[in-house]
Amino acid sequence: MSLVVVGAGFSGLAAARVFLDAGVEFRLFEAESGPGGLLRTDIAGAFSFDRAGHFLHFQTETFEQILKHLHVPMTVVSRRSAILIGRRIVPYPLQFNLHAAPAELRDAALADLAAGRIGRVGADDYATLLLKAWGPALYEAFFRPYNEKLWARPLCDLPSDCGARFLPQPNKDLLLKGAAGPIGQYGYNAEFAYPSSGRVGDLAFAMASPLEHAIEYEARINSIDLTRQRIRFGQEWVDYKKLIFTGPLSQVCELTGLSGPPLVYSRVLNLRIGFRGRMRINDHWLYVPDEAVSFFRVGFPSNVDSRTCPPGCASMSLEYGLDETQDTPDIDRSVATAVGYFADLGIIDCEAVEEISVHLISPAYVADRNVGQRGFAPIIGQLAQANIMMAGRFGSWDYFSAEDAYFDGARAANAALAGVIS
Repeated sequence: MSLVVVGAGFSGLAAARVFLDAGVEFRLFEAESGPGGLLRTDIAGAFSFDRAGHFLHFQTETFEQILKHLHVPMTVVSRRSAILIGRRIVPYPLQFNLHAAPAELRDAALADLAAGRIGRVGADDYATLLLKAWGPALYEAFFRPYNEKLWARPLCDLPSDCGARFLPQPNKDLLLKGAAGPIGQYGYNAEFAYPSSGRVGDLAFAMASPLEHAIEYEARINSIDLTRQRIRFGQEWVDYKKLIFTGPLSQVCELTGLSGPPLVYSRVLNLRIGFRGRMRINDHWLYVPDEAVSFFRVGFPSNVDSRTCPPGCASMSLEYGLDETQDTPDIDRSVATAVGYFADLGIIDCEAVEEISVHLISPAYVADRNVGQRGFAPIIGQLAQANIMMAGRFGSWDYFSAEDAYFDGARAANAALAGVIS
């Protein structure tokens, strides 16, 4: 039975574990030197950095139990996140914490609410959706500049559903309550689980452990032959009866020669800085809408878990949004700018930069999501005719959490088994 999985991220590992449990033979190919994909931890000197910071928010008890059975000790963490509005740190989310915002912003947002400019629905593009949902004051203070930096393009060029279910919904009562005082934690990620080791990548290694006999690392695909149903790695051709592809949909189009609608996505440059010194705030991450600052978000791994850094040190993980063609920023200049920026704000004390680590996530956020997009149907249909099943965040070209990606990989594997056995 020629079952092949491409990609050892959460979706590919989930598919492989379905095959393993079914007792069938399969091969799993991964381009990198280890498993995990986005949920991987990179080591730079004595510092450890997750790729852009990924935390686990359970939607189902099933997924929680799956991770528990990996026997990786986990800690439940109460989120500490905030937004930088000028030089002021406002608890996240801004719209429900206006008590801590500058008075002029709070008053303008309340005026928008009184005038009926908040909570409106219906939009064809992302800019209109956010403007109608939150009103002009909050849109200009946060939603437009932050999202334009993340997506690296004008929001009017994006479909209204590109934020998927992760976009907070308008709540007028909560906005009023938050304008008067603290509301406590709010949102899908108010609590998250994180490995007690300080390395999210430990989960991927634990998941991959029983699959080692079938995984081939540093296996980069050169092409896919749809007619003969085979894939080429270097000089080797591998036949398949069913292929689960968890790499980007854009990549499989290039490998097969298929063409379809333009695939719109942003890339994220993750710049990680380990430094000798200390943090002066305890937030896990900050959102940065300031248009004069290049990065849109910064995480502080050492605030999540001190084991990410050696004693006497701290760390930052910055995210820069890039479009499909944009050049990456100058790293040395970006490091100096970021360190100076946060030192000036009194957020860090930096004696010396010890380690610099860079990882480019491409794609990172997909705009034209597969679900409901008619333009994808011909590509998906042609791949299905050649027994290729797309899975995962970038294979399915959707806005997935780690849990979504895992179950999407399992779905594809079960469908592949049903097709082979029938």
